Amino acid sequence: MSDFRDFLNVDDVKKLVTTSVNYKNEDTDKARTLLLFRTSTQQTWLIATSLRLYCALDDRRKPNATIQWSMPIAEARTATISEREYRDRTGLLDIGKRTNWLYTKGLFERTDVIEAVRNLVRQE
Repeated sequence: MSDFRDFLNVDDVKKLVTTSVNYKNEDTDKARTLLLFRTSTQQTWLIATSLRLYCALDDRRKPNATIQWSMPIAEARTATISEREYRDRTGLLDIGKRTNWLYTKGLFERTDVIEAVRNLVRQE
């Protein structure tokens, strides 16, 4: 039995954006999420609100999950998104100036990771 806490659920991941210094009262209930990376101890999420794209790291070994970065949603919609090889099960993703983010290839067997990010940030 490990001493690690449980991963956040999707609703709690959405609420995590309220801890960001860039949070401006976006409606977290309407936020969209994308699980980008998953291991037994870490998960990385992208969360899109009406105003910003946030990146959250949920590391079970740490007391709390944290927002790693955010960018205006308009910037995310026009950003160059690219991916490249890293390891057998893991790739690297760049979203504009936010580079070298790990993603789990197995999470994107049905939809390409670039397409998934573009779908996440598209206008509703």
